[in-house]
This record gives sequence, structure tokens and C-alpha cells, in this order.
Amino acid sequence: MDTNQSLRDRLAEIDAQIALLQTEREIIQKHLQSVTYPVLSLPFDVTSEIFTLCLPDLEHAESIFNSKSLCRRYLLPTVLLLSQICRVWRAIASKTSKLWAIFRLVADAWPEDHALGALRLVEWTTRAGSSPLSFVFGHKERYPDRIRALPAILALILALSHQWQHVDLSLNPHEDLISEQFQSALHGRLPSLETLQITSTSPTRPWIMTTAFEVAPSLRRVVLNGIQPRMILLPWKQLTYVSTDSVYFTDCMHILQFAVSLVECKFGHINGFTDQPGHPSDHSDPLCHSDLKVFRLKGCDECGGIFGLTTLPSLAELVLDDTDVDASEHYQQFVDLLSRFRPPLLRLPPWRCVSAHTARLPISDRPHLSRDFPLDCG
Repeated sequence: MDTNQSLRDRLAEIDAQIALLQTEREIIQKHLQSVTYPVLSLPFDVTSEIFTLCLPDLEHAESIFNSKSLCRRYLLPTVLLLSQICRVWRAIASKTSKLWAIFRLVADAWPEDHALGALRLVEWTTRAGSSPLSFVFGHKERYPDRIRALPAILALILALSHQWQHVDLSLNPHEDLISEQFQSALHGRLPSLETLQITSTSPTRPWIMTTAFEVAPSLRRVVLNGIQPRMILLPWKQLTYVSTDSVYFTDCMHILQFAVSLVECKFGHINGFTDQPGHPSDHSDPLCHSDLKVFRLKGCDECGGIFGLTTLPSLAELVLDDTDVDASEHYQQFVDLLSRFRPPLLRLPPWRCVSAHTARLPISDRPHLSRDFPLDCG
């Protein structure tokens, strides 16, 4: 009996201690809840802007889907991480449409439950509201079961074409770019598009014209990788920046002929003169680009032809990324090009040439260029 009473007394003591601890816990909780952390006292607009600055740029845009087959570990997108910190931040993130307006959407990472994937995408873009959209979209054709969902994914994205602003597409030009779904949904429905990058996922080139981007009044910057410029209708006259990769000389001349407002131009890995026998470039006089400031050539065996057919009076920077090109092969065209420059030319890259040619280059009237003219002659 004494033992049982002792246990009862001990239990009563423990209950009393628990009651005291609970009371103390409530006091501490009330104190913590009464504390307003400085970061939580910021105005909505300030916190929203800070969140926006935390977002990665388009090149590093985060995928809205998790795919264990594509990566070893999955990190939540920044906007979702911010939403998990506290109730206040979650409310701010959900109401800041710009946070949801930049994303990466890869078909290979599309959920096996296609309906769930569509729902997630709709929820995401709904939170973006009417904000201009910047996104990376494409597929690598490694997961056929996911690729079957591509038409449904495209339909959701194409329906938002009026909000497209900066877009990076990796698609099969034989199937995606020339599809009726793609062309009819986009043609004339791209009022906000400013930057367009298209990368071909197919090793072969289509010979069907793509007209989807023909009407885009705000478009200024275009990057084409593995896409022939002659096979895509673009508002060339209004473009100020064009970059191409894996094209032909005739493609380059096509761009220079029609993109008359260029400020910066880059031609990379020019494969040869043309892949269409019987379609040579027919320019008797050099094409004049009075606004072109920066001209970049990489892996270009046809640079002499480009030099001979262009007049760039306002050029400030000529960049030749492939230093293995021998200037002596295109010396006369190079000299002719320099002779058509005005004083703005500030920099020329390292370029192999014959040393005897150096003194004869027409740069004597540009002392600012002579000091920084790093020709590797030897």
C-alpha cells in the first residue's frame, strides 16, 4: 500500500511539473509570436522585388517538374522554397506573378500521370497571371513515353503565346516546328515576343518553311542553332541581334541581306558555301550594315567571302573565335573590309597572318586600334 501511495504522489508531482511546463511553453510561444522580425516588416512590394531578384536568369531557369530519371536529386524551384519559409512569405510568393513567369519545361521530365502534369502546369501559369512569360521548352527524345505527351504540353504552352516574351525552344523541326498545331497557334499571335532561341533536336534539316514567327512586332533578338535561316520566316528587318550555329555561307548572306537593322551578329561553324546546288549567293556589291557594331565569326572557312561582300562602316568590334583560320588566305578581302571601316573600330582579335602583311593593314589612322591590335604574326 505504501508503495502504491508513493507512486501516486510521484505521478501528482509529474502532472504538476507538466502543467508548469505547459504554462511556460505558452508564455514563450506568445512572446515569439509577438516578435516581428525586421525582414517580415518590409512592405509587400519590397519583399516581392527581393524575391524576384532571387530568380535565376532564363539560361538557368528551373524545371517545374521533378524527374528522378533525369537527375540524381531534385531541388525545389526557388519560388517554392520561398513559399515554405513562413506564412507571410508564402502569401507574398503566391501573389507575385513575376515569380511564376520564368520556368523550364522539359517534356522528358513530364510526369507519367499526364493529367497530373497538365494540372501542375496550368496551376503554375495561372499564378503567373498576365505577366510576360520567359521559359525554356523542349525535349531530348530519350523517353518515348514522355514524348507522347508532347502535343498536350504544346497545346497548353501555345495557348499562352500572347504572353511569350523570352523563349528558348529545343524541338524537332521535322515534326514540331512545321506542325499545323504549332504554326496555326502562333502565327500572328506573338505581340510580346522579344527574344527567340530555337535549337534543332534533329541531325537532319527540314525543307519545309516555318511561318509561325513571321509576325512578331516586338521581336529583336534571334538565336538559331541547327536551324537554316532560309527555312524560317522571321521579321528580319526589325532584328538587332542574330546568332546562328551550324549553317552555310548562303544562310549567312541571307541574314545579312534581310536583317538590315543588325547591331550585333554572330555566325558560328559555317559548314561550307551551300547545301543547295544551284543556289549560289548572287551579290555583286557589298551589303552595307550601317548600324552593325559587333561582328563575331567562329569556325568560319568562308570568312573571306563574307569580308568581300559586306560593308560595315560603324563596326566597333570584330571577333574571330577560331584563331586557326589563316588570314593570309583571305588577306585581300580582309584589307578591303578594313578599308570600309570608320574610326569606331576598337578591337580586333588574335589572328594568324603573314608578318609581311601586318604593316600594310589600313589601320595607321587608328592609333587607338594599333596599340591593341594583337595580331599573332610569325
